[in-house]
Amino acid sequence: MAKHRSKIFEIINDYSEASFEYDPISATMAGKNEYNSIWNDYTYHPVDPFLKFAKKTLAKLEKEEPTDRYDEIAKMVVSDDLKRYIDDQDMFHYYVYWGGHFNPLSDIFSVFESMPRETKEDILNIVKRLEKIPKLVTEWISSLKDVAELGAVNSKFRVTTAINAIENFADGQFLKMANDIDPTNKRLIKAAKHAEIAYEEVCAWLKYKYLPICTDKNALGKERYLKEVQLYTGLTIDPEQVYKWGLQETERINNEMWKVAKEILPNAESLIEVSQYLANDEKYIIVGVDNYVKFLNDLSDNAAKELGGKVFSINPKIKKCTVKLDKSTLDPSPYYLPPSDDLSRPGHGILPVIGQEKFSTWDAVSTWYHETIPGHHMQIATSVIQKDTLTAYQRGEGWNSGYGEGWALYSETLMDELGYFKDPAYRLGYLICQAMRAVRLVVDIGLHLEYDDPEGNVWTVESATKFMEEKALLQPDYARSEIERYISWGGQAVSYKLGEKVWLQIREESKQRLGDSFDIKKFHNYALKLGPMGLDRLRHELLKWNGK
Repeated sequence: MAKHRSKIFEIINDYSEASFEYDPISATMAGKNEYNSIWNDYTYHPVDPFLKFAKKTLAKLEKEEPTDRYDEIAKMVVSDDLKRYIDDQDMFHYYVYWGGHFNPLSDIFSVFESMPRETKEDILNIVKRLEKIPKLVTEWISSLKDVAELGAVNSKFRVTTAINAIENFADGQFLKMANDIDPTNKRLIKAAKHAEIAYEEVCAWLKYKYLPICTDKNALGKERYLKEVQLYTGLTIDPEQVYKWGLQETERINNEMWKVAKEILPNAESLIEVSQYLANDEKYIIVGVDNYVKFLNDLSDNAAKELGGKVFSINPKIKKCTVKLDKSTLDPSPYYLPPSDDLSRPGHGILPVIGQEKFSTWDAVSTWYHETIPGHHMQIATSVIQKDTLTAYQRGEGWNSGYGEGWALYSETLMDELGYFKDPAYRLGYLICQAMRAVRLVVDIGLHLEYDDPEGNVWTVESATKFMEEKALLQPDYARSEIERYISWGGQAVSYKLGEKVWLQIREESKQRLGDSFDIKKFHNYALKLGPMGLDRLRHELLKWNGK
């Protein structure tokens, strides 16, 4: 029987283990290999089958008195999340708000990237999961039919973007994965072919049966949108106020971009002209995937070496965060893959490579700091190794977007403050990243609450895409991809800028309160070891910090 540091930790760890049985995909992502041959349940349930256990867990926690500070924080954080989960029982939501970036079939494909492939048992688990995909697809289609009969359907826009993503997986991605693993394994190859056929069939059903009955409305509406923001950030916001602040931040950052742009191209007439100039400047172009991977790995390694001991204490166990390639996604954005709980799978910065051989560096440096060190890797991997002071939930599935994405964006600003963007090109790249997050505040709220755009018309996909291109200098395809993401994942996009704002405010308030005893390294170490939590809770905890 496992030992726990307290009764509260035992209750929470039991909850985490039970949640893995309910959500085997999350279990695989956490490195729980015992779940690697089974799948989530994709059938429609009018009442969440996990709700009863969540309520029992909350009731148990409420009866227990914390034995120390770690107990107190764990109880508060997990209770906060459980209350939000229990209060949000719109069972239709899961079945009608999915799109190209986030949908069950993308999750199904993506989980194979996190599955080990070293032993015969590992390969057998992959085969078993592949063989069950046709049944999963049937379950999901049946659920969409059930929910549609009850009057709940997705939007045409979201479904169309999902079809595009699913078709990409059906077009050879499963077979490519199987051949990369073992081209001689006939059972594996057969299962991969059947998985692709199942994905082709669901695309046909979505196109010809489901899409015609879908709605034209993309907006979540105020009530649902504010609930999503609360879930992602732990904040209760005034959307009008945040929207106005987003417009102000966009303007402020664009003015700063112009100052830097004039250093690069003094006679430039537009910011887009400057970005195009840099995109063609050989100084900021690397040819070859291997060369680009080395460039990115050097960024992370140097950041760990130069920041460790000065503004952070970096545990040797998590000092490395290397590049891993993703050759299957349609989304060009780099992202972070966390380490497994036992660190047998290290954390990686994931680089999408879609037939590319030439890579721009001037607009990539800030993003790579965001994803690796001192950004996501520093925050998530630090939590993972705090086994004596954080519950399994806090180290894994307790991720909070406002806390985590806010930290990662704060990390970019920190690197600017520390002088890592002295080259005007790299600083313009950093400012573009800042502008994109400010623009997200505007278009995410604008689209889902149906505000008027700067031209006085209700926000549309087209006006939002144009705004992203002009204010954040995104290429048209990338801007469109971003808008597709916001429409599919309403409320999450605001977590970056809102989170960064809270982190910066807490740091400044701590400086003012502690005076000369404030130490930036101690602040970062203490904050990261608290583990993820909602932003209101984070402020409450950090403003009690005594500087030690």
